[in-house]
Amino acid sequence: MKRCVLFAISLSFAVTGNAAVYKCATPGGVTYSEQPCAKDAKAIDTRSSEPSAADVQAAKTRLKNDSRSSDVSKIEREIGGYKDDMDRELSALRNKQKYANNNLAGATWLNSISGEMDAVTKKYQIKIQEAQRRLDDARSSK
Repeated sequence: MKRCVLFAISLSFAVTGNAAVYKCATPGGVTYSEQPCAKDAKAIDTRSSEPSAADVQAAKTRLKNDSRSSDVSKIEREIGGYKDDMDRELSALRNKQKYANNNLAGATWLNSISGEMDAVTKKYQIKIQEAQRRLDDARSSK
């Protein structure tokens, strides 16, 4: 996407860079035109100049910061997704618990569901911790 925008901007410079622009003093003020409007019309150089090294470095820095911000946002959404998925799975397991009978078989089943809930929680805690580590790394590299 960024390359397309840069290409479009550079293309617009190439197209407009060849057109002549004239500055004319008129009774209404100064005007600019593609055609000389009077004998005193002055052609203005509209060719783009090469950016300075500082401008190039500033653009690279902005691009790098934008990329990092994008990475941070992506990881934050990923963490939110993990939390939503964990809540969804735990909710389904809690719903299962409602159907357990009040007897030995029901108690065994509840114990099994509790084990599943622990496993789900641990699974998502590991995923969230790993994503949080990557998020911290992305934030600290700014």
